[in-house]
Amino acid sequence: MANAQAIPRKAGRGLLAFKWTLLGPFFGLLLFILPAFLLQLYFSFHSWTIYLGSWWDAEFVGLGVFRDVLGDSRFWWSVLRSLIFASLSTLGCFVAGFALALAMHRPFRGHSLLYAVFILPMLTVPVVVAYTFEMLLFQRGPINGILITILNTNVTDTRLAQP
Repeated sequence: MANAQAIPRKAGRGLLAFKWTLLGPFFGLLLFILPAFLLQLYFSFHSWTIYLGSWWDAEFVGLGVFRDVLGDSRFWWSVLRSLIFASLSTLGCFVAGFALALAMHRPFRGHSLLYAVFILPMLTVPVVVAYTFEMLLFQRGPINGILITILNTNVTDTRLAQP
């Protein structure tokens, strides 16, 4: 056992596999999003509505749609309103958050109660997720229902729902 030789490996092979492992989800997402993006790109250069029938028969209008949109004053007013709303809501959230952080910096009477009021909304998300998974993994829940349908047997496994 002391004289056992290690099997030589090609240098960098593990690093290459690691890189492809990290890129795998990106390519999966790209394959999921790319068809919808290409279809939207096709629709942006063609005049088509759902009432016209087949979208392959849509009339090619090129950049005419973009010219119409950019020349419409309603579009520019909606852009302005969106920018104003985004700016004011971001500024308002920043000011409110900074004021609350400044108020909570030093202890005062009722500090713990106010701190609990701020923290409680963050605690509700894990509780809701836990109850959702408990419902999914319940003995008569959808996961066991799918397993019963696929396996064609009575699956009553409660180990998944019991920690």
